[in-house]
Parts: sequence; C-alpha cells; structure tokens
Amino acid sequence: MDIHNYKRRLERTLENIKNSKDISDNNKKTILKFHDSCFADGISVCKIERYLYDLARFSQMLNKDFENVEKDDLLKVAGEIEKKEWSPNSKQTFKVMMKKFYKWLEGNGESYPEKIKWLKTNLKNNHKKLPDELINEEEIEKLIRFSNNIRDRTFISLLYETGCRIGELGSLTIKDISFDEFGAKLIVSGKTGARIVRIVNSAPYIQEWINNHPFNKNQNSYIWIKKNGESISYARLSSIIKKTAKRAGITKRIHPHLFRHSRASYLANYITESQMKNYLGWTQSSKMAGIYVHLNDTDNAILRMNGLKKDEEKQEQKLKPKTCIRCKTINETTNRFCKLCGFILDADTSKEILQKESERNQMDDILNEVMKDKDVLELLSQKIKEKKLINK
Repeated sequence: MDIHNYKRRLERTLENIKNSKDISDNNKKTILKFHDSCFADGISVCKIERYLYDLARFSQMLNKDFENVEKDDLLKVAGEIEKKEWSPNSKQTFKVMMKKFYKWLEGNGESYPEKIKWLKTNLKNNHKKLPDELINEEEIEKLIRFSNNIRDRTFISLLYETGCRIGELGSLTIKDISFDEFGAKLIVSGKTGARIVRIVNSAPYIQEWINNHPFNKNQNSYIWIKKNGESISYARLSSIIKKTAKRAGITKRIHPHLFRHSRASYLANYITESQMKNYLGWTQSSKMAGIYVHLNDTDNAILRMNGLKKDEEKQEQKLKPKTCIRCKTINETTNRFCKLCGFILDADTSKEILQKESERNQMDDILNEVMKDKDVLELLSQKIKEKKLINK
C-alpha cells in the first residue's frame, strides 16, 4: 500500500517538468531518459519522484544544459544548497541526486566523473534532537487521552511503542497482527524488508480497535481506514497527530518521524545496538542506532561515576498496561476502570472515589443526628405540609 501516494506525485512531477518554462528542452529530454533508467534499475517510485523533483530544481539553478555543466557550476550549486534553509536530510538527498545523475549521464552508471567526484554526501551529525525536542511518555499519554476515537488512540500508541516509520504502520492489515499471552506481534514491511515487531503497551488498544473495526472479518482489510472503508493517507495520519497535539496543549513541533526519534532514544536505555537495528528496521551497517546508544551510555557512565545512578536502576514505564486485580483483564494504560468488570484500576481514581464516599457518609451522619432533634422534625413536618398545599 502506498499511503504517500507516490505514484500520483510522480505523475504530477513529470507533468510539471514537461510544462515548465524554466527548464530547457534538452534538459527535459535528459530528465525523462534518467526517469526511464531509474525504473529499469528497479529504483522505487518514492526515490524516482524525489530525484525528478530535485532534478527540476537543479536544472533551474544551473540555468544551462546538463551536458555543458563544469565543475565550477556544480561548486556554485553546492554552495547555494548549503545556504538554503532546508533540513540536513533534504540537503543530503539533493547532493546524492547530483552525484547519481552525473554518474548515469557521464560515468556510464559505473563511476563518478571528476567534476562531481569531490561532492560529499555524508549527513552531518550536528543536528541531533535535544531531549526537550523529543516526545516523552507523559506527552504520549496526553495524546492518547485527547484522541477522538479508539482508532486514533491505537495509532498514536503504536507509532510510539514500535518506533515504526509511518509508511510501515500505514500499510498494516488485520492479518499482520497476532496476539499472544504477552501482547501482540506485528509484521511490518520497511526499507530493510519485512520484520516482526513485538508490542506490549499498545496491545490492549489494538485489540479493542480490531474488535470495533467495521471490516474485522476481512483479514486483508487495512487497519487504518475511514468511515467509508477507504485506507487513510499519510497526509491524513499526519494531520490526526498534529490536531491531537493541539487539543492536548502540546506546543513543541510534532510530526510522525519525531515518534521514531523519541522511541529510539528511549530504547537505547534498555536494548543493545544490534537489537535496536532489528527492532527499528535499520540495516546492520547503519550508524543510526549507535548514535542513540552511545549518547545514553555516556550519560549513564557520568551519572554512575558521580554516584547518582546504579547499574540496575530502571526508568518507570508510564505507558504500561493495567491489569485488573479482580478479573485479571489487561486494560489500556489510560483506563481508570476495568473495561470488563468496572473495578478501579489506579490509585488516584480509588482515592477520589473513597473521598466522595467518605463525604457522603459524613453527610449521612450529620442528617441522622439532625433528624433526632424534635424541633427539626416538627419544622420539617410543617414544611412538608405547606409544600403539599402549594402543589394542590
């Protein structure tokens, strides 16, 4: 499933290139040939769309035919890219496109020409998220509480716990989910192929949503659907997150990939670098997991050195499901009462109810004492008689 609608986006990009007055006819022909070559090489529609989108901008920045470009022209473009207020990933993607394009155009697809070989495409590591930019568990709980329905609660809970890319979750079907005594397992397909993702905290939510899913008898039905049964697009899923954050009063910039960053930072406290790569769908050669693990290792080492943290110390899991002590039903972390038997699940709710019961009992005691007073009884009797006369 293509929740990003890349196929339609590619069609629009091609239309824009063909109709552009800022791209020469020669460059248009070259871009279309590159488009065909990318498909022949088995490159994904997602990447091809991005290559062509950036190639169109590249052509406009050069303002000359690709075949006539020299190293100085490429140096100038690279400098312009660095000056732009693009994200580090966008800058890197653009440079990767430049090198790949000239490798195809002048290097016969085998080697980089001298004019472009010098261009570095490594992503700089000086744009890492600070802790206050990430989403913490208290904020995840707020997002769940302020969700409009069980579908949205489930999606937000899963997006955080799994750390999945939104495209991986967006293409889930009912048959991709299996439950066991510990929670559930998801089969997701991502950049590194299919993998199994264990969930615990989100299991009660996904169980309830599947039970209420309008097409739950169809194992091939997508998990995230609209009322009419159509699958939900990336734009819609992203909008759900942002609108929920606004209702919850969360002011930091919330976007789908931030959940992945935040979860990776949390998991680095508990699992190894290799385990993180498997769980989050990174290749074993990827350096992403190491960044999170090494940052946490350094912080923990400094705290232990100063006697502020013990090796066995663990963070409290605030999103852990609640098990009813009466009927043993596993409930969502945001539930205050058991969804099966109605028993109180958390101490705060228990305290609140006991307080109200105590207040009622105190009022009953006061009324009982008052009713022992003959004068009060006589006055009350008189008032009742007057009330009856008025009603007549």
